[in-house]
Amino acid sequence: PGNERIHILHSSIDTARFDPTRADGAKIRSEFGLEDRFVIGLVGRLSVEKGHAVLLDVVEQLRTTQPQLACLFAGEGDQLDALKARVAGSALLRDAVFFAGPRRDIPDFVASFDVQVVPSLWLEASPAVVKEAMAMNVPVIASDVGGVTEIVTHNRDGLVVPPGDAKTLADALMKLIADPSLRQTLGNAGRSRIVAEFSDEQLVERSLTLYRQMLGAAA
Repeated sequence: PGNERIHILHSSIDTARFDPTRADGAKIRSEFGLEDRFVIGLVGRLSVEKGHAVLLDVVEQLRTTQPQLACLFAGEGDQLDALKARVAGSALLRDAVFFAGPRRDIPDFVASFDVQVVPSLWLEASPAVVKEAMAMNVPVIASDVGGVTEIVTHNRDGLVVPPGDAKTLADALMKLIADPSLRQTLGNAGRSRIVAEFSDEQLVERSLTLYRQMLGAAA
């Protein structure tokens, strides 16, 4: 069979739940004492393939010139102890990295981020965490793995970097740290992209359209 028989439907996001006008990021910043910090966030399982260790290397490097940086992780996983040990062993990370554990208030949590970094090394298909941040007007830097580039258009509604490339990730972060207007532009474009293409409503409509096409072809 030819490729015309293959149809890809990405998972969707509840854009009413992930709505920046309804979230309280200030509450999360207050909880962790991050009111005056530049917050780099990541929501997801703490496992090797998610790339938390690469992000920690980058944050440690950048803090030598950017002491306001903080990193906030939500989630649990088998790398938690190793990541905590890495943080405890670094003077540059010790007061900059926070582990929040599993959370139920994910929209508020994401709203507290200045940037979400998704530094996955492999095993991403259509990552919800990317879409959730974009829906919240939070600019995203994501690794080019799996279906990420079908969600994020580099330099238009987010930034895409090679997986495991700490230097390029650091450069991308510095670009966003230095340019608040770019963060706002990417964040706004990200929200628009998710509403237009990855909302629950869009998934329903595209599924119905596909079923109609399949039924028509079978008739």
